[in-house]
Amino acid sequence: MKLIDFQKHYKLPLLLLVIITVIRIFFLYYYNLNLYADEAQYFGWSRNLDFGYYSKPPMVAFVIRISTMIFGESETAIRIFSPIFHFLTSVVIYHLGKKLYNEKVAYYACFLYITLPAVTFSSNLMTTDPILLFFWALTALLFLSEMWLVAGIGFGLGMMTKYSMAMFIPSAAIYLYWRDRNFYWLKNPNLYVSLLVGLAVFSPNIYWNIKHDMVSFAHLIDISHAKESSFNARKILEFLLIQIAIIGPVLSCLAIGLRENNRHKYVISLCLPILIFTSFLSLFFNAYGNWAVPAYIGFIVWVSAYRCANGLGDEPRVCNEKLLKLAITSNVIVAILIYSSPLFVNFLPSDPFKRVSGWREFGVCVSELAKRHPDALIISDDRKITAELIYYIGMDNRNKIRKWNHFKEIKNHYDMTIPLKEIPSEMILVFKYNIPESFNCNKVSYINGLSIYYCKY
Repeated sequence: MKLIDFQKHYKLPLLLLVIITVIRIFFLYYYNLNLYADEAQYFGWSRNLDFGYYSKPPMVAFVIRISTMIFGESETAIRIFSPIFHFLTSVVIYHLGKKLYNEKVAYYACFLYITLPAVTFSSNLMTTDPILLFFWALTALLFLSEMWLVAGIGFGLGMMTKYSMAMFIPSAAIYLYWRDRNFYWLKNPNLYVSLLVGLAVFSPNIYWNIKHDMVSFAHLIDISHAKESSFNARKILEFLLIQIAIIGPVLSCLAIGLRENNRHKYVISLCLPILIFTSFLSLFFNAYGNWAVPAYIGFIVWVSAYRCANGLGDEPRVCNEKLLKLAITSNVIVAILIYSSPLFVNFLPSDPFKRVSGWREFGVCVSELAKRHPDALIISDDRKITAELIYYIGMDNRNKIRKWNHFKEIKNHYDMTIPLKEIPSEMILVFKYNIPESFNCNKVSYINGLSIYYCKY
């Protein structure tokens, strides 16, 4: 089958998707915001490629390495693949909607996705989510098309991006059961070949974790607070509010009236398992709002099909294209507000860009101090500060950076890779917590809310 058919009717939506993506890349270049701490950490990973890292599989590091090889090491270069991955995901969603339903559903689904508030926001940052969403959507399309081998590759690459890709397995199993209403699909050897191929692609990260005491999986348990489980209704409320923010208020309202029938069984199986699982986690543990985002690949196709007038022969009372157009329009308004907010930051009650401001000046100050004291190590006691230092301090000084560990146990990537083993005679300190009293330190500067010290021990 043709996964991508560049027929005449597809050229206009494709052109609009390209225009939206070009606009987003323009704003990346125009605003040129400092890197967020996680982005800076991923950049550091990309300078030292491996098959795994403390908190994530390696795909985001490989993507950043490719983008910086092509475009350089600017903030825009690091982020440029984020809007591109979202564009590619919207293209895959178009073909997913067309294969499952019809062209009209495909149009609405791809434009609902590309205008989602979370996608607009995510397009400004280089994180694991844009890559994961692409591989999730692509694997879904390949799986539906029974292209078992490449579906397995897509699944493996998704696992190499983020461990939540594993939730695709129960989604696929539920779909196959609903399709056949029996368990005969368990006898299909192609499924096992596809799964084995996926595991083979993912195996380098498994091997890396085995060599490093399964540190990535232990980190997942740690951040979810699985050892401190307790029922808390406030957690699920916060989680659900984040989901509303992810898809927008109008689309959230459209979700209320959705009904299940056999026509929608695939997209329901694609979205409900991960949404139910993450919602359950949020009741008892700590579940981040973005853990559920793969669910919205199937969800927006479901909403588009259910609300698309004359698209499926549904009852007229549930078919209303106007509501879909309203959802897209409201999402575009949110996007305009997001992209115009830097122009009005002085009029806002708090600065939403505080976490991505001041790091360039901070890096310049520390690097100049390092030039005056070439024998001094640069020491931080915080993961985010260390990540920003690695990017903004300059290539010549990166090998001088060390991570001070107050907790005496591995809590992050830098505790594992660049720990301070011995206290040197000269240090440049940027501490979030208290500096030991035995250090002889002089405060040199105060930038971005952080004090910079030169110390002799």
